[in-house]
Amino acid sequence: MSNFNPQTLSGKIKTVPPSGADTGRYQFLNLQNSEPNLGSPVGVLSPSSTFLLASDQLTGTRYWTTSANFAILNNNSGFGTETPNEKVTVVGNISATGFIYGNFVALSSNNFAAGKTTQVQFNSGGILAANPGFIYDQALSAIVVGYGNTSTGLYGSILGGSINTVNGTGATVIGGSNNIATNQFSVIGGGNSNATVGDYSVIGGGLQNDTTATYSVVVGGEYNAATGYADFVGAGSVNAVAGLYSVIVGGLQNDVVSDYSGILGGQDNLTQKTNTFILGSNMTATTANYTYVNNISSQGMVTAKNVSIGINSTANALTVVGNISATGTIYGILQSTSGLPGGSNNMVQFNDSNMLGGDNGFTYNKSTSAVQTKTLNTTTLGFSALSANQILLTSSITATSAFFTILIGASSFAIPLYRY
Repeated sequence: MSNFNPQTLSGKIKTVPPSGADTGRYQFLNLQNSEPNLGSPVGVLSPSSTFLLASDQLTGTRYWTTSANFAILNNNSGFGTETPNEKVTVVGNISATGFIYGNFVALSSNNFAAGKTTQVQFNSGGILAANPGFIYDQALSAIVVGYGNTSTGLYGSILGGSINTVNGTGATVIGGSNNIATNQFSVIGGGNSNATVGDYSVIGGGLQNDTTATYSVVVGGEYNAATGYADFVGAGSVNAVAGLYSVIVGGLQNDVVSDYSGILGGQDNLTQKTNTFILGSNMTATTANYTYVNNISSQGMVTAKNVSIGINSTANALTVVGNISATGTIYGILQSTSGLPGGSNNMVQFNDSNMLGGDNGFTYNKSTSAVQTKTLNTTTLGFSALSANQILLTSSITATSAFFTILIGASSFAIPLYRY
């Protein structure tokens, strides 16, 4: 191998010993055109590369640079290479205690990035670092953050939590654990062991909630399921909505199996017909277009076209099967209702232990305006009360020293009673 570097040294040699040099071991010359003992220059692969003569000012040792440390080629400086292709080319690590200025373009080797492929880089105490808990899958355009999370859906991301899974396109799990977002563009906010299977469905959180139909929503609670199209469960426990466009706001163990129906709350309720609603507990809606309520208390007006109590009927504005209790006045025209008066036809009514009663011993015939009784026990009978009515005595009156007295205004006359 050839060497094109100069073999003679031109210039002056410093005669003042460097600081710390052993003056007893070295002599320092001041001679022109002197040639120190440099030894053989190192071998080179490219005859066009230039090496420099270096020296140690403390020991006086002089040596040529090599391809392992420094070379110059075509005005480019190379460190660790004899063929630099840029102004400065470094093969190896660069350590700097100050700033490195310039425009960052690209790293030519993965050796400069921290962690494994897809792991997002971050500043860790001034150096690039990476962690398996924060990855970006370029092929899927998906971000996965957290521990043990997996996303296989295009544009599907997991933003936190642990052991969550995203399979659907555009699906997202925000946090929580053991949640699964399967269908496209579904979302799970958090909680544990929740699953979205319907497209565009949402679970806010809670425990083991499921949405299996398109546009279905479960806000929270536990063991709730929205399995019908565009269904909604607010919260509570073990509630299930299966009808189309139906709602359960909350409560315990409520079920909606009919369309366009809802349960406000309570427990153990069931809607079986379309457009039915339940407010309360332990009720089953079996007739369409009805609202079922345990009790109603109103501080204002309640209006309805037809109201039936104790029976399902729309025959009258108000139909009641059972007793009516009122502390105020009931206004209206009293009509005869079958079964309410006591006794049989023509029997005069009387209070019989707080019930209307009748007896064949006391009757009134409106066609003859006659009152008939078997026995009349009285000491005074007012004339004004008799008016034009008749009193028919069907059995004789037995009396001793007794009189039948008739009062007319302030006057009266007596009819002696005799026994024949």
